[in-house]
Amino acid sequence: MARLDKHTNLGIGQKGTLSIGQAAVFEKEATILVNKNCQVIIGENFKLGAYARLYVNNHWQFGDDVKIETHCAIFSREPQGQGILKIGNGTHIGDFTIIDLVQDVTLGQEVAIGPNCTLYTHDHEYTNKELPAWKGGLVSKPILIEDGAWIGSNVTILPGVTIGKRAVIAAGSVVTKDVPEETIYGGIPAKLIKTI
Repeated sequence: MARLDKHTNLGIGQKGTLSIGQAAVFEKEATILVNKNCQVIIGENFKLGAYARLYVNNHWQFGDDVKIETHCAIFSREPQGQGILKIGNGTHIGDFTIIDLVQDVTLGQEVAIGPNCTLYTHDHEYTNKELPAWKGGLVSKPILIEDGAWIGSNVTILPGVTIGKRAVIAAGSVVTKDVPEETIYGGIPAKLIKTI
């Protein structure tokens, strides 16, 4: 049975579905809005922290023991975005993290994402001098974070990045390229510090 705290907001559009496993917790003012013809499947022991917002424009699937902490915002940051979100068992997402779902995002099992992180799946063409830089054509690429990776606080991950198994990203980094498994990367842009 799920626990819904004060002012929890669950909305499901026409022909949308929301399936929630046992022992889910939705803290105060948490929101899940599922658009029409979209689907969310949530495993057991799920937690959605206070004031977190999930706006679903496609089919999303969460494993067991997934924790999304307070004030997180997970949705497409462009109206045409319809990314698929998959989160594996035991993955934790820290407070105030933003996940942009213009394109797909896959988080493996036992991934830890620290607070105040941003995962961007889109950018804009900025070469057309007739337009403001942020109004150029949309460019989108998926993000993949593999099992057991650890993303420190205040990390930004840009479109098209894959972070390998058990990789560690140092706090405050900006990840612009793929990170091999069992390595530590850090800096702006993130570079290899050492293998583990």
